[in-house]
Amino acid sequence: MKRLVLVSVLLLGFVGVISLVAAFNFGEESQPYVSGKVTIDASLDDKAQFSKTLFLIVFGDQIPMPYGAMKIRLKEPLSSDNPVEFRLTKERLQLMNESRPLPRILRVKARLDRDGIAGPDQPGDIVGFLDDVPVGAYDQEILIAVYKEQS
Repeated sequence: MKRLVLVSVLLLGFVGVISLVAAFNFGEESQPYVSGKVTIDASLDDKAQFSKTLFLIVFGDQIPMPYGAMKIRLKEPLSSDNPVEFRLTKERLQLMNESRPLPRILRVKARLDRDGIAGPDQPGDIVGFLDDVPVGAYDQEILIAVYKEQS
């Protein structure tokens, strides 16, 4: 009888631990606004090697102010051989104005940023755009191909 109680307690403890792990690792997340990968033109690999921050900035079609942005700290430099996967969701974006509704058509800007500070593009940043993206689009590719020259 003691053995049955011990096995039951251990089993319940095991189920509890599994439940906690699942709750923290598999929390619900909204459907992506857009997902895919960011790549860089091979001719810019040398200029990208010291940039450790990638910003993804979401705009509405024909709207100059950003809807939201996401900052990704890169463990390895972005290169033509090392793209970065992304998944933009409500939870992952820092919204600029939470009362503004999500646009139906998006424009996504990817900026490989040298100083890691949010704001307008600076000399040394490298950018790329994805235009006319319907909300919910999967497997999109943003090619970073424009180097902002030093002034």
